[in-house]
Amino acid sequence: MNGGQEVSTAVAKIEQIGTATLTELDGVQHSVADLDELLGILSHVTRGLSSAAENLPGSVRNLRVNEPDGSVAPGFVCGQVANHLQAAATGIDQARTAVSIAHRLSLRLDVAEQ
Repeated sequence: MNGGQEVSTAVAKIEQIGTATLTELDGVQHSVADLDELLGILSHVTRGLSSAAENLPGSVRNLRVNEPDGSVAPGFVCGQVANHLQAAATGIDQARTAVSIAHRLSLRLDVAEQ
């Protein structure tokens, strides 16, 4: 699956989570598990984008910076894009860790039968 398809699938799944019945334990547990999976996909896609941005200067002919003075090299800008995407991926990984812990904790819950 390519990054664009992964993101589209993730967006659709996020929309499903938003409309899920979150007033029941099972719904919360499944939605948190889905969110954990989605964050993993988002991190993977973000890292792929970072790598693609970093490789643009060597793979795109006649790449230039769209500024009148042209004093900045395209490689520098691409490197900055890649660095910021890596920082975003790191933040996503941290969020995924927190969501994963929340999921494991939620699995400790059960509803007593009456």
